[in-house]
Amino acid sequence: MTFLIICFLCLLVCVLGYSILDNIYKHQSYTDIFRLKDVPKNARFDLVNLGSNHPKYGLDYSNTSIKAMNWAVGPETFKYDFIVLKKMIRHLHKGSFVVIPVCLLNFFLLDYKSKSAYIRYYAWLNKNEMPDYDEEQYNKEYKYPLLRHPKRVKGIVKKLIHKPASDLDHNPMSKLQLEKDAAWWIEQCWDKEFDIDIENMKTLSDVNKKSIEGNVKIMSDMISLCEDNGFIPVVAILPTTKYLRNKFSDDFVQTYIMSNISKAINGRDIKLLNYMNEESLQNVDYYFNSFFMNKRGAKIMGKRLVDDLKKENNQFN
Repeated sequence: MTFLIICFLCLLVCVLGYSILDNIYKHQSYTDIFRLKDVPKNARFDLVNLGSNHPKYGLDYSNTSIKAMNWAVGPETFKYDFIVLKKMIRHLHKGSFVVIPVCLLNFFLLDYKSKSAYIRYYAWLNKNEMPDYDEEQYNKEYKYPLLRHPKRVKGIVKKLIHKPASDLDHNPMSKLQLEKDAAWWIEQCWDKEFDIDIENMKTLSDVNKKSIEGNVKIMSDMISLCEDNGFIPVVAILPTTKYLRNKFSDDFVQTYIMSNISKAINGRDIKLLNYMNEESLQNVDYYFNSFFMNKRGAKIMGKRLVDDLKKENNQFN
């Protein structure tokens, strides 16, 4: 009898231990989702932003006096920006500003090639809200992740110990490292992912054309949803370091970013805030690599965005 009690207690400890580790792992891995999930039901915001990793790291409103929140989920497509907006719409009121950030290659990414990119959404969205819901993927990769991947426990410990680079108030990279990092984003990330040559753009593939067309429509629909509900949509292009910015020709920016934004806006009176070429926001110590801002930079950028909106809107004053 004593042996059975001991076995039961050991099993109970194991189950509780796994449950605790599983909870920590999911909150660490899907931080952005739980941040949205945990917003109080009665919370209302004057300004929010959608977006992927670029605005996730690039906008912090803690140095402002308005009720604002960063709703970016990294990484994310326009499709899921729209889903987030619809899911969180009860937290907005008439006159709320909805900032729709456009990242450098946003229009080229319509859907992820790997289903693993959608795992984070299982923590928040149900089958009807998530067009890419996959029951097998949910059970295999989200429900009991540490049973299938026990080595991930080491990652839990590392994240508890190490301070993330985004928390720094300076850039840890040297000039050479920044140059290599910028080159990596172009050559090893986006060129390969979208089968393009950013520095020598030629005819787009049918896949690229379909992605751009689809994303233009989604962005246009987001703007329409905002207008229909009395929200104020704002399109924003955030800055990067000069190391990455200089990798994009003016022709590329005009053809694959600005023109697509223009198509989505389609003549409507929508505010566009373009910070790509602002040298004051390209200070490397506002970033933790060539692309993403650290907390210092994010606070400066968040305040700048709010200040720019204040200039034209009395409700923030």
